[in-house]
Amino acid sequence: MQSNPDQIADLTAMQELVERGLLLLAFEEAECQILVFDAASRRVIAANKQAQALLGATMRTLQKQHITDVIPKVDPVRFQRILSRVQRRRTQSASLRCRLGGDAPQMADVGIRYVPGKKDSLIVFIRDLTLASAAKRQADLAEDRLQTAIEALTDGFILFDADDRLVMCNDRYRELYKESSPALVSGAKLEDILRYGLRNNQYALGFGTEDEWVARQVEAFKNLSMSSEQRLNDGRWLRVVERPTADGGRVGLRIDITHLKEQQDELRRLSRTDDLTGLLNRRGLSRRIEVLAAGAAGPARLAILHVDLDRFKTVNDTLGHDAGDFVLQHCAQILSSGRPPADAIARVGGDEFILVIRTERPDKTIIRYARKLISLLSEPVMFREQGCSVGASIGISFISEENAIDFGDVLTAADIALNQAKALGGSEALVFHPDMRAQMIHQTNMAREIERGIKNNEFVPFFQPQIDTFTDQILGFEALIRWHHPVLGTVPAFQFLPIAQRAGLTDALDDVVMDRACAALRDLKEWGLHDPCISINLSMGQISDPRIVTRLGTHLKRYGVCTENLRIELLESTLLDDRSSTIIQNVHALIKAGFMVELDDFGTGHAAIATLRKFAVSRIKVDRSLVQNIDTDAELQVITAAVINLAKRLGIDALAEGVETVLEQSTLQKMGCFLAQGYLHAKPMSLSDIKPWLQARGDIPIDDFRAGTV
Repeated sequence: MQSNPDQIADLTAMQELVERGLLLLAFEEAECQILVFDAASRRVIAANKQAQALLGATMRTLQKQHITDVIPKVDPVRFQRILSRVQRRRTQSASLRCRLGGDAPQMADVGIRYVPGKKDSLIVFIRDLTLASAAKRQADLAEDRLQTAIEALTDGFILFDADDRLVMCNDRYRELYKESSPALVSGAKLEDILRYGLRNNQYALGFGTEDEWVARQVEAFKNLSMSSEQRLNDGRWLRVVERPTADGGRVGLRIDITHLKEQQDELRRLSRTDDLTGLLNRRGLSRRIEVLAAGAAGPARLAILHVDLDRFKTVNDTLGHDAGDFVLQHCAQILSSGRPPADAIARVGGDEFILVIRTERPDKTIIRYARKLISLLSEPVMFREQGCSVGASIGISFISEENAIDFGDVLTAADIALNQAKALGGSEALVFHPDMRAQMIHQTNMAREIERGIKNNEFVPFFQPQIDTFTDQILGFEALIRWHHPVLGTVPAFQFLPIAQRAGLTDALDDVVMDRACAALRDLKEWGLHDPCISINLSMGQISDPRIVTRLGTHLKRYGVCTENLRIELLESTLLDDRSSTIIQNVHALIKAGFMVELDDFGTGHAAIATLRKFAVSRIKVDRSLVQNIDTDAELQVITAAVINLAKRLGIDALAEGVETVLEQSTLQKMGCFLAQGYLHAKPMSLSDIKPWLQARGDIPIDDFRAGTV
């Protein structure tokens, strides 16, 4: 009989193990529990240490025990059948009860092998089922908990296997995909679920290109590792979050973001819409013009009408902001009702509007249209039995294929034409013409020069003294910005501030004044001036900044200056515009922080006594128009005296601006106004000129040549 090579190899290996004494080690270190019985007597011959530990018995206790002692309560007939099969097949496995060291028998998986030899043996392999059963119970419990958690999710949950077949989804997912719910059965293919949803009007997209749409969705499903958004046909929006599983499947969440989308749409609408009138705002207008300009073709062009209401501030100041708001809404209705209707209407400022009209008509037709609007806007309107009368001036520019200029340039052109119309007295409409372009180019170039000058530190404050004419004491200085232009020399503020304001550069200029004024306060104190004060003007942008108190505090701290030494000057129109809660809060915050707030240009027609009472104003500055020639103008004396007396009665200081002659000052003193600022006392000076001026007056000591800096 020919030997089997594999059997020979097995025997050789076994002999090698015997010779090396490794069989006993393998028996003792085996991970399973092993017992060896004599096949004839069925008593224990040997047990490895794992078996002894499992059964809770030593080898001494186990020796000579019968197999039924180890595996009790086994039906003898059944056990005999098992042994017969073991002898015939050489192995048999069954789940039998065996004693595992405790009082109560526990389940164990028992495997029996019959080994013939000089003395036949039975080898029993035992695996404790107690731990396995406990682990299964824990797994079942964890699965139940997971299922409960998934069902409790407020988001839709879905799981696919590696073949894109549905494993499970929760009820929330079925609610979100109600039309697809019947197809959401275990084992369903993703593609079939998508097609079912398409047929039942589930998805907002995909109609007419079903195959392509399904293919894109399946491909995206396989490659998706980021979140995306999906719109359903009922208008709801879902955020789709998909992630791969370790076995190649996909797990996903469907989060209903409809409410978030609605909020975003509302915020987007608000960001492009004026709250008061419901018209577009500047941002919304810009986008609308882009769309209209893209659609303009052939002879069609876009007419841009920049409307500025005349006398609106008078209504606002005399009748209050409710009346002002009513007038603005009324004017918005008139502009919206024009014939032909405008293609876009926006409110771009307090009392400014812009209309965009697509037209093929000549300039004169647009001018007639604009003048008709002016006529309608000029008709009085009643508010709470009070007549409100405003007018309007309109500047016009055009966008066409031949004149495809930047939106900002178009508005600038219309603004230039508007300024020309207002210069003619208002209630006029003018079209921007090429001869006005020089002015626009000048303004554009000047804006660039201003921006360059800011970067190159060409802007510096000059300081004009404020005097108590009764005692000749220095009260402080007003910081007035000047431009040291490398070519033009010293440029006064009135020549560049309007351009800087239109270019959005006034905040940067204010920062320059803030910083240099605080530095000047430090120097004045070091020179020996007692309790120096400097007044600075804040633009609307600065006073609207919620960080203004912090920013001012930073400058003060840098130079070691106290808040009471820095006075804040605001235009009356700024404080009157109390529709901005930020302005009101900031003014109160400035006062609370210790800053003195002054009203500049008081008496120019924008005043309201309520403003003086609402804010803790420390001083009003009587406008120079109420001061010039006051010694000879009897009517002006009455008006100015009334303003000064009003301030007195409210306990507020009054300082006269623009005092140039001794007679003007004498007249003001007779009215009880002793605080003055003007060329009679000193012109605005650079910081380097202030020191010798103060020394000449005797306000600070004269330094020797080795001390002090200018």
